[in-house]
Amino acid sequence: QARALAQALEEQKRHIQVSGGTLVDRREWKARAERLDGLTIEVRGGLQRIQDLGGTVKDLEMGLVDFPGFVPGTRSREPVNLCWKYGETAVRFWHGFDEGYAHRRPLP
Repeated sequence: QARALAQALEEQKRHIQVSGGTLVDRREWKARAERLDGLTIEVRGGLQRIQDLGGTVKDLEMGLVDFPGFVPGTRSREPVNLCWKYGETAVRFWHGFDEGYAHRRPLP
């Protein structure tokens, strides 16, 4: 939603610049800008909640988050990144600290 609003506002700005100025529905412009501000606040709050849980956002566009932990069900006590992607119902993958999403492996 935020991306679509920001893009619409940018397109309208470009149109105004190219046309040398145009009449703008100020109420609509203000409503879009306020909604974008509200969505920005929501996103920042969500990012803060993820950090409060110990997670690190790795890719905002994909919704990738890593949480430090251990591979459950193994004897290894080497810490790893437990990898979660937006839309998944649970953490199901992991990868080493020096690896990324492309190297993720399923949890046992």
